[in-house]
Amino acid sequence: MTSFSRRRFATLAGAGLAAPIVCADEPPGFLHGVASGDPLADRVMLWSRVSGYRDPVTVTLVVAEDPNFERIVRRFETSTDASRDYTIKVDADGLAPGRRYYYRFATADASSPTGRTRTLPAADTAEVRLAVVSCSNYPAGFFNVYRALGHHNDLDAIVHLGDYIYEYPADGYASARSREFGRLSAPLQEVVALADYRMRHAQYKRDPDLAYAHAQVPFIAIWDDHEITNDAWTDGAQNHQPNEGDFAARKRAALTAYREWMPIRDAGPPYRRFDFGRIATLAILETRVTARSAPLSYADDLEPQLQSFRPRASGAVPVAAEAFDAARGDFQLPRLIDPATGSPIDDAARVQSLLESGQRGIDYDVMPDIDGFVRDKLGASERRLMGDAQLDWLSEAVTDRNGGRWNIIGSQTLLGEVRAPNLDAALSRKERAAIPDYLQPLIPLTRFGLPMNLDAWDGFPAERARLLERLAQAKNTLVIAGDTHNAWAGTVPLSNGSSVYELGTPSVSSPGIAEALRLPPKRLESLFAAANARFDYLGFSYRGYLELRLSDTKADAIFVGVSNIDSRRYSLTEQHRRSLSAES
Repeated sequence: MTSFSRRRFATLAGAGLAAPIVCADEPPGFLHGVASGDPLADRVMLWSRVSGYRDPVTVTLVVAEDPNFERIVRRFETSTDASRDYTIKVDADGLAPGRRYYYRFATADASSPTGRTRTLPAADTAEVRLAVVSCSNYPAGFFNVYRALGHHNDLDAIVHLGDYIYEYPADGYASARSREFGRLSAPLQEVVALADYRMRHAQYKRDPDLAYAHAQVPFIAIWDDHEITNDAWTDGAQNHQPNEGDFAARKRAALTAYREWMPIRDAGPPYRRFDFGRIATLAILETRVTARSAPLSYADDLEPQLQSFRPRASGAVPVAAEAFDAARGDFQLPRLIDPATGSPIDDAARVQSLLESGQRGIDYDVMPDIDGFVRDKLGASERRLMGDAQLDWLSEAVTDRNGGRWNIIGSQTLLGEVRAPNLDAALSRKERAAIPDYLQPLIPLTRFGLPMNLDAWDGFPAERARLLERLAQAKNTLVIAGDTHNAWAGTVPLSNGSSVYELGTPSVSSPGIAEALRLPPKRLESLFAAANARFDYLGFSYRGYLELRLSDTKADAIFVGVSNIDSRRYSLTEQHRRSLSAES
């Protein structure tokens, strides 16, 4: 979840060696289930892992048209060993488009559960159905969203937009009830080394609800930051400290484990394209570690300046130069009051005139240099999120005349602007007191209409402008996004007067902005709606998923919520539905 300066929930723990995943007395078997992913019209990636072996092992994969394996269509033989943590991935080719298949793995000693998957449809398909998810934090609660998606019989794929795992220690972010739930993170410390990441992935794959979804529906997945560590960029991360070693080594370990444990293709760049017949083209972006510049932060990059004043009972008191540095990150808000009239002033010339007059009873306030920050730092053209190669690739994907009617862009974070509402003016004393201490210094900054999250597209406006210029050449564009843990729907304007429609999925289990601020969800929805006219729907009160039903003429976006994540007994509720008509 992102709120203002991003999460600072986690406590740091030692990064000692993780315990080995393989136990000496573990019998041979497939304890982590099966999974499929990255489907194409003629192939799909099939995954599993063998347990209980310490030597290389040969594995057979069988693919059939029926669950009883009476009509076998493909058979593969491969091997695995400790160098890839005994995981298995096979690019099962030679399949027919738009077909459902069943598969299972076997060694000489054991067989896996049966998995079900499907290839992408051919050109003449009538409808495409996708589910969109993100942000599944194991200690925060049960994965009822995954269980619900596994029961879907009509999904072409589940699109996972990141934060599939979280890196925090067992007593870190969103873990307050983890002992009650029986969901303590493993390893107990923050994951840093390759063995740590492997163990965390192994824990997730053994969750019965996630395992069920993987066994029933192919995933199209991309990492965000928590598969590595919070607020990562190309060369570093907010949640990587000097005592945790070299960041490049940590990133390499994290992505190695991700590729081992996820049913994705390893060849080529991480951004990829999927064609669902003539209905839709899905372009999955990688905006985290391929080209991303270091993010800005209000605490470190918003410079203070003396630009206002307020009356005092005594004479004027000079402000020392040290006041600038002391005020950084904790700016005082001005009382822009003319001592002669008692009226607020926002006219810089009037301020300067009063200062030059030497009038007594005037003191300075330290204020943030908003204009300079937006102009010189936030708007710097060299700051990148995608990079030129990925931007050119996406331009070709969305303007390809052989692509689908709908251009779907999978982004880790929201593309359009999200402004923080003026919480300083809107909140009552009781509401303000409820906000956690670590967020209190940020409340004054919400008066200035700044972006809510500098770690998202809002922190890279020049790169966003380059992207939106390319999207102006396309039609019927939908952006799907994760990261925020809440539901969003609205337009992103383009330079040619048209717009793209953006849909942000709620989280699987990670707490939303209402939980972070400890404020009522409906209250926050109204405040954010007033500050962000581009949205026509906000959903801050539930965990869940987004479903897309696409045809040649329309797209239905359906937000579905689970009743709770506190137990495995749950119900589903359609929270909102939006229908969009396709341009011809």
